[in-house]
Amino acid sequence: MTLCSKKSILILAVIVAAAGCSKKPDATASTPPPADATAAATPAPAPAPATPVVVQDVNQSLIDVDTALRARAYDKAVRTMLAVQQKPLTDEQARAAASQMRGLQANLAQAIVSGDPAAKAAMDQLRLAHSH
Repeated sequence: MTLCSKKSILILAVIVAAAGCSKKPDATASTPPPADATAAATPAPAPAPATPVVVQDVNQSLIDVDTALRARAYDKAVRTMLAVQQKPLTDEQARAAASQMRGLQANLAQAIVSGDPAAKAAMDQLRLAHSH
């Protein structure tokens, strides 16, 4: 190749590259936003605050956690377990509560893996409570 043809190819490559970089997007070719875009942008209303759990008997409350787990009432199980943790516990109750918490976390993890959104929300609630 001659020097002139090499320069011509180089100049042509620079022109093509410059033209590609400076290209403006066509406004008419853009896709319009979906009809429900405003609904997607609007945040969902916050869920109503859950009724606080009052623990009068720790042992019964631990049974209630188990019952709620069996019924897949994960929110109630978490709220009850968190209420139990706020109470003064004997050594035996503390061991039972720790065991119940491990079971609760295992059940939530299994339900999350299965795709249960209620379990994910309950786990998020549990994480939030323990992050303070």
